[in-house]
Amino acid sequence: MPPLTLFLDQWAIINLLQDPSCVSQRERLVLLCKSGACTLVLTIWYVQEAIRDGNKDRARDLCRKIEMFSKEVPCVWIRLKTDLQEDEVAEDFFSSNGIPYYKRSPFCEGVLAIFPELNRHHDVENIRKEGLVWFSKRPKLFHGAFAEQLKYPSIKSKLKSTVLATVGRKGLSREEQKQFVQMLLPSQFPGGLVIADESKRQYLQAMDIKKFRALSFEAALSEATTADTQARPTEQDLVDLQNAVSLVPYVDVVVLDAKFRKYALTVRKNWKGAEPLAECFDNVDAALDYIEIQARRC
Repeated sequence: MPPLTLFLDQWAIINLLQDPSCVSQRERLVLLCKSGACTLVLTIWYVQEAIRDGNKDRARDLCRKIEMFSKEVPCVWIRLKTDLQEDEVAEDFFSSNGIPYYKRSPFCEGVLAIFPELNRHHDVENIRKEGLVWFSKRPKLFHGAFAEQLKYPSIKSKLKSTVLATVGRKGLSREEQKQFVQMLLPSQFPGGLVIADESKRQYLQAMDIKKFRALSFEAALSEATTADTQARPTEQDLVDLQNAVSLVPYVDVVVLDAKFRKYALTVRKNWKGAEPLAECFDNVDAALDYIEIQARRC
């Protein structure tokens, strides 16, 4: 069996790398990674959360420690949420037209693979050398991406209806399905030919939104947060949503904060997708226990 993929939320990675009481926990994780039991999954959004801390020196110190740790253990990086969702839709669209399509792995080997356009950046050598530290010095890259997430509440009511189809409670109107998937459709065929509007229209008439793993999970997670009448959405919730939507559908084991773990478990319980969602924990030791148990079974 291949190594299980493991993601640690921001608070968990901070404790692991900076809290003296977590030394044994860190050693345990390193041992599991080096033994082939798991691979650590990292996210570029660590930078966004570090920047939001407001202390530049502390943000850069954390990014530096994450970079160093990424060289100590086997790890991969998760692609951006929009990239994952667009890739899912593109694969299904081209397949429906009998056209081969290479769907990228949700994981990549480094931050430059997340932003391939930066390979042409004049400072590309320093990007390779500094990694997350380079990004931490350029907060505008993340503020722009985060601004898109601020639009989330305005479409929440639409997402709420989408989840009803995902968890099988009732049918979603075809028009609502089209509106979601149309935003993610490719504009060109792999050879560069522009895709005609009629081709898109025909595809939207026949497609099944439940095939799209990350999109369906985002809708389901929105329903779970909406159902929590006691919750008061915060800016941090928007970042946690971004992380969860990218990671829970693709990673084997995730450590989230207690609130988002509760939401993710609600979705997992009702999930109708072909493949299961991640095992969710709000405690690093419990996640490592799970990985050790799975490793012993192999």
